[in-house]
Amino acid sequence: MLKEVIADISAWGGAGLYGLITILAATLGEYDLFWRLVIAGALCHIIAYISRATHFSQRPDKQPAKNFMEKIDASAFPSIHAARSASLAIVLMNFLNNTAASTILLFAAIIVCIMRVVMKRHYFVDVLFGFILGVASALVALWFTNGF
Repeated sequence: MLKEVIADISAWGGAGLYGLITILAATLGEYDLFWRLVIAGALCHIIAYISRATHFSQRPDKQPAKNFMEKIDASAFPSIHAARSASLAIVLMNFLNNTAASTILLFAAIIVCIMRVVMKRHYFVDVLFGFILGVASALVALWFTNGF
């Protein structure tokens, strides 16, 4: 039961939820939000994959890898879940412009980071740099789309 709850919390940083919110933004005609999420998400993935391709960092739970793509997935640094959760939080905080919602979004992103360590998918440094990557990607996306 506890493992399921932890996995559900970690899903906030998953590609599925990020993609769903991005598609929802486009469906609702919120094209600025859509493009900010697309740009931030793309930056998170591109930078993380380059980092993982050039520097392998073993996960705490030692995920096996048989080929190059599996090796990138098996690498822990930086945490893409942490990056996605942080970028999602920052972009949505800018869009909603609401203190209560911003507090909840930031708290959710931090909880994702904690859960990734608890689940033994990452070390603290992996989620710290993933979080920083997500914030930086979101800020670049906001700057690029004049979201400030």
